[in-house]
Amino acid sequence: MTMILIKQELKKIYSSPITIAALVLAIVLTTALMLFGETDYFTGNLPPLSRDGSEVIMRQKRDMPYFKGEINDAWIQKYTAEEEAIASDLIKDPDNMIPEEEQNRINSERKAAGGEELEKKVFLKDEVRLQYLEKYEDFFFRSRFHEFAEAARAIILADARLSYDGKKRNVIEDKINSMFDEVSENRIYYNYNIGYHRFRNVHSFYLYTLVIVLLGGLAPMFASESMYRTDSIIFADKYGRTKDVAAKIIAGFIFAISSWILLEFINFTLTYFIYGFEGGESVWTDWIIFASPFTFNNFEFTAVTLLTSLAGVIYTSAFIMLVSAMCSNHFYSLGISAVVLYIVHVLFKNLILGFDPLFLLIGQDIWTGIRFNVLFDQAIPFQFTTFAVVLFICAVFVTMIYFIQKNKEITSH
Repeated sequence: MTMILIKQELKKIYSSPITIAALVLAIVLTTALMLFGETDYFTGNLPPLSRDGSEVIMRQKRDMPYFKGEINDAWIQKYTAEEEAIASDLIKDPDNMIPEEEQNRINSERKAAGGEELEKKVFLKDEVRLQYLEKYEDFFFRSRFHEFAEAARAIILADARLSYDGKKRNVIEDKINSMFDEVSENRIYYNYNIGYHRFRNVHSFYLYTLVIVLLGGLAPMFASESMYRTDSIIFADKYGRTKDVAAKIIAGFIFAISSWILLEFINFTLTYFIYGFEGGESVWTDWIIFASPFTFNNFEFTAVTLLTSLAGVIYTSAFIMLVSAMCSNHFYSLGISAVVLYIVHVLFKNLILGFDPLFLLIGQDIWTGIRFNVLFDQAIPFQFTTFAVVLFICAVFVTMIYFIQKNKEITSH
C-alpha cells in the first residue's frame, strides 16, 4: 500500500505546473550557464563556447599534460632547467624584447623605489612569452605546493593559538601538525584537470537552479492540502495519519534526489564533452583558493563533493517540507522557505557554515578550510561532525512533520 501511495504522491508532484515550470527553467539555466556563463580562474573567467574561452581550454589541454607526473624535486628541477634554457635563447634575439629604453626606465623606477632589477626574461614581448613560456606559469605555481602548504600550516596554527587555550589548544595543534605531516609525506601529481574543477564549480549554480526545483516541487506538498481543505479527506482515511504522511516524505526525498541526479547528469555530460575528465590522480588543493589539508586527489574530492551536495539536497528538502507542513497556504510555504534559505545563506553562512543548507548544497566549499571540534580529547574536523549533526537535524525535521500532520488530523475532526 505504501508503494502505491508513494507513486501517487510522485505523480502529484511531477504533474504540478509549478514543478514542470521549475524543472524546465532549471534545465535551461544549468545548460545556459555552463555553455555561455563565465567559468572560473582556471579558464580566465571566459565562457567556454566563446572564441577566447575555447582557445584557453584547447591550450590547457595541450600544455598541462606536458608536465604530467609526480610533483617532486626531480620534476621541479627538470622543467625549471628547461624553461631557463628556452628563456636564455629567446633573450639573445633583440627582436624578442621590448625596447631597451623601456627596460631601463622600468629598472630605474624599481631601483628608486628600493627594489631590484628584473630578470631579463621579464622584458620579453607578450606574444613571445605567450608562445614559448606561458605553459610554464602553472608549472611554477604548482612547483611551490609544499612551500604553500607549510605557509598554510603556520597560519592555521597561529589561528588555533589565538582561538583556543589549554589542553584543547594542544589537541588541535597536534591534529593540525598530523594532517600537514600527512600532506608533506603524500605523493602528489600534476596533470590537466580542468574538467574536475569545472564539474565541482558548477555546483554553485545549484543555489538558483536546483533550489528552484526543490521549492516548486516540495513547498506545496502539505500546504496545498491545507489550502484546498483536502487534508481533512486524507485524515478521514485509515492510512491518512501514518502511511500517507510517510509516503509524502519519501516521495519528497525521491523527487529531490532524482532532480539532483538530473542536473548532475547534465553537468557531467557537458563537462565531459567540453573539458574532459583527465587528471583524476592530480592534486586538488592549491593553498590559495582551496587551502585545505585533506589529501584527496581530484577524483576523490569530486566524489566527496557529490556526497556533500547530496547531503545538502536532503537537508534543504527536509526543511522545505517542514515549512510546507507548518503553512496553510502553498504561496506562504514557497515564500517563507525561499526567504529563510537565502537570508541564512547570505547573512549567516560564515557563522554557521555547514548548518546552512545551501552551503552544503554547493558541495566543495565546506572542504576548503579547516576547523575542529574536540570530543573525548580528539580533534575532529568540523566537516565530519557537521554531517552527523545535519543527519540528526533532518531526522528532527521529519519527526516534526509527522507530529504537525498528526495534530492537523486531530483538529480536523
